[in-house]
Amino acid sequence: MKRTMDSRLFYNVCVCGSFELFKLNYRTFWISVALLMISTFRTLLAFNVDTRTALVHQGINGSMFGFSIAMHRDRDFSWLLVGAPKAQTEQPDVEQGGAVYRCSIDSPNMCQMIPFDTSGPGQINLRGKKENMDDKSHQWFGATVHSSGENGAIVACAPRYVSYSSNLKRRDPVGTCWVVRGTFQNFQEYAPCRTAAWGYHRQGYCQAGFSAAVTKDGRQLFIGAVGSWYWQGQLYSQDLLSKETQHNTPEGPADDDDSFLGYSIAIGEFTGDKNPDVVVGVPRGHRLAGKISLFNSTLYSLHNISGEQLGSYFGYSVCVTDINGDRLDDIIIGAPLYTDLSAKDKSYEKGRIYVAYQTRKHNFKTRSHIDGIYSKGRFGLSLASLSDINKDGYGGKFKIINLCKQHLNLFYFTHSSVEKKKLSYPSSTFLYLSRPIIQTTANLKINPEKINLDEKSTTSCKLHDGTIVSCVVVSFCLEFTGVGIPPAVGFVYRMKLDIENQASRVFFLTDENQNEQNVSVNLRKDSKYCKSIYVYLQNNVRDKLTPITVEVLYHLYDPFPELLELKPILNQNQPNNLTKQVNIQKNCGKDNICIPDVKIQVFPNMKEFLIGSLKRLELNVILINAGEDAFESMLYINIPVDVDYVNIGKVRPMDIPVSCTGNDEDETVTGDRRLVCDVGNPLPANTTLSFKILLAPSKYLSASHDLEFLFEVNSTNVEREATLGDNTAGLRLPVRVEVNITIHGISEPQIIAYNKTDVLPVDKNTESEAGPEVIHVYAVGNRGPSMVREAEIDILWPTYTLQERPLLYLMDQPEVQGKGSCEEVPGVNPKNLKKELKKPRSSSYSISIADLQDKVELHDEEHFLEEETEYLRRRRSLSQNFTDRNPAFQDEMSCGPTLCTKIRCSVFNLTKDEQVIFTIRSRLWKNTLDELGLDDVQISSKLVSRVTSLPHDVDPSFLGYKALFVTTKVNPESAAPQLHMVPWWILILSVSVGLLILGLLALVLWQLGFFRRRRVEDQMQEPLHHPYRNGYLLGRGDEYL
Repeated sequence: MKRTMDSRLFYNVCVCGSFELFKLNYRTFWISVALLMISTFRTLLAFNVDTRTALVHQGINGSMFGFSIAMHRDRDFSWLLVGAPKAQTEQPDVEQGGAVYRCSIDSPNMCQMIPFDTSGPGQINLRGKKENMDDKSHQWFGATVHSSGENGAIVACAPRYVSYSSNLKRRDPVGTCWVVRGTFQNFQEYAPCRTAAWGYHRQGYCQAGFSAAVTKDGRQLFIGAVGSWYWQGQLYSQDLLSKETQHNTPEGPADDDDSFLGYSIAIGEFTGDKNPDVVVGVPRGHRLAGKISLFNSTLYSLHNISGEQLGSYFGYSVCVTDINGDRLDDIIIGAPLYTDLSAKDKSYEKGRIYVAYQTRKHNFKTRSHIDGIYSKGRFGLSLASLSDINKDGYGGKFKIINLCKQHLNLFYFTHSSVEKKKLSYPSSTFLYLSRPIIQTTANLKINPEKINLDEKSTTSCKLHDGTIVSCVVVSFCLEFTGVGIPPAVGFVYRMKLDIENQASRVFFLTDENQNEQNVSVNLRKDSKYCKSIYVYLQNNVRDKLTPITVEVLYHLYDPFPELLELKPILNQNQPNNLTKQVNIQKNCGKDNICIPDVKIQVFPNMKEFLIGSLKRLELNVILINAGEDAFESMLYINIPVDVDYVNIGKVRPMDIPVSCTGNDEDETVTGDRRLVCDVGNPLPANTTLSFKILLAPSKYLSASHDLEFLFEVNSTNVEREATLGDNTAGLRLPVRVEVNITIHGISEPQIIAYNKTDVLPVDKNTESEAGPEVIHVYAVGNRGPSMVREAEIDILWPTYTLQERPLLYLMDQPEVQGKGSCEEVPGVNPKNLKKELKKPRSSSYSISIADLQDKVELHDEEHFLEEETEYLRRRRSLSQNFTDRNPAFQDEMSCGPTLCTKIRCSVFNLTKDEQVIFTIRSRLWKNTLDELGLDDVQISSKLVSRVTSLPHDVDPSFLGYKALFVTTKVNPESAAPQLHMVPWWILILSVSVGLLILGLLALVLWQLGFFRRRRVEDQMQEPLHHPYRNGYLLGRGDEYL
């Protein structure tokens, strides 16, 4: 079973990452050692190690001074033992044999070599010649150093020591160890593999001393030999008081080859018999997943704990300590090559350390772990046990991490509250002291625990200006104790009010409008300090739901931080901050938790919006809270960017204030603007709130999109998920375009009476000689409400007959009044008649819009759209497209057999109730009428209008076209001879006689049957070119030319 590692392990584990490669078959051993200052270590969590007072010892460059270190205490004097496996000693005929130094823990650079072995290579007499029987050069003496503790034994090993066979034909790296007791005298050598069992298939390559450890009583020595029996590895146990008492593990099956048993060693107690036991790392065992093996003092196998990942080197390092304070030894195992295969950052070999917890039954069923941080960091390469440096009752461990890609190697050990670190600085060691720890006891109270805003009689305070506010009392107490600490210590604490809100709701009564205080106090050991202070809640507070949190943060006061002395430190395993909450009394029942159920409904005052309409858009909003009080209820409305917020109206009930603010800068992802409305704080339970939101769409609103609104209501207290569905509502209001083009026209004059007997000159010089003036006036208007961006206006003017004789002779270019224009008309006044000065028109001759509307007659074609309201969205598809290629439109624009002039005009940006006036002035060519010899002639012009462009690219084809005729009636009369004045009585007599004769004549003719005869049809009375009028072919429904 695995679990998350106890957080105390982060303060109690000494872990070192590095890269250590040991190629036994090539008899080479390589390790990278480089420098990284401790101040850069983010994972260094041994909080009471004083990093400012480090003691530095420097060795000779290239000696690997500091490769291994240990603390030793002899006769109340502490020494730092430092291994330098490549140091040059004074041994004869030995090159870089290695050495172990003892260094002072009080003064820097005071180290002395311990004379474990002062002799050179051993010699034998072979055939009368002295020959070396071993090789101590490059033996890496000092690669392993271990101390059993105070007044105990010290073991130092040379794992690369080489022994020769008796005939000097074989040279085996058997390794050797030296042990010294007491006063650094009486050195003894132990080389368990220096036997006749030569060769790597036995113990010839065992490299004894690759790891080694001595029990606390200094009596038993354990030596790891990783190269025995095809590198299966072997463990030796030696009784230092009796050389004859020796134990070793036997050879295993062939499956155990290359397992490296003895790679690491740690001593503990795992059986409950109070006798020392040993745990040994086997990093390539268990089919390369790694394992550790536990033995008793006689090397009887107790347990095996296996790794979980192939190639992780589980067991590379081991360490024994009591992690969880149950007085049972737990085991920490390093797996520096562990890789998180699920990581997506392509990192590898971050490393991992495991903790195996010993149970009361002395098994290890529970494990936890900590992973490394850096790729290729190989976290867990080294482990070491420390004392209880933070005095928390747990075995000390010091956590270190290493980046092998930067060639980092860090080591930490401790004894008697002394900690040290070895680095290649190069060839340097650093010692650190642990600071005394202050244990604190603190508490924070608030009275009362709830604030009732409606009852201020018992909890009220008065501000300087006399305002009555609600108050509570905050009380803070603090005391401290510890070992090795001074009797009095200075503290600084900061009290901050309402820390969860950016804008505080509570303040100190003694310091109004301030929510933070810093206080310095000097406390004595085991003496309690307490302080009470009034704080008040501001009136009309908005957030009534969130608890008011008070925080007190305290730390030690250091008046002289620059002094490099060992100073106490607060226990970092204890929080140095306290928080306490007080709630505002709410109508939320016994549990003081309000669960609302808010619903929203929206109804517009129109089904669709017409572009250009002046009607105001009103959204009727109904909010229903069917649950408990909803605090800080807010309504969020996404409105289109071309709709402006105006106001709020008709709020019911009136005792709930509703206000809305529009934020133009707060645009949503869709580009809409957001309208934020405060709809009650609280919105009471079982309440229905209704109000209107008044909006004003822009005049330039786009018809290409509907008006879409999104409503969402919520509150700061959480609603049940099952009732959240009705907290939102959507509204889509179609946008339509509506235009109504109107056409009116009139003729000036409407009826022309002329004497056809008048003789006009053949060669005409002035316009009056051509005939009477005829003016047709057209008015094109828009009743809206939408704007007409552009419309085409075509006027068909009957300029000539089919015989190319002038009929309505154009005198001027069309005159336009309003937002319109006409193209230049060719053939105006081609005879260059002299124009006469225009006379002011009389009131009876003037044109008004009323005249145009009353006297106009509209074309009665089936395709003509009369006074109808038409709407169209841009995406609408029409079954009939009125274009220039439409046959009906082509017929409407045709002049037929006549020779007419097409006047092309246009209007633009015609808003509601605007109109454009077109005036065409001409002369009725009298000679042409005389030639035709017709009476009661009607001459008509025609206007055809078609909308070609609407706002926002709306297709205008749905509007079709409209046409209008304007007709001028012509009545020719014969001229009578001028009479002289006759007396009146003669006139009366003449009339009487004439009537009498006429009556008699009629009587006679009736008697003779005259009135029953058929009359000969007078062809001269037929209309001009019937059924044609001026060459324009009349169709069904046409009345005028």
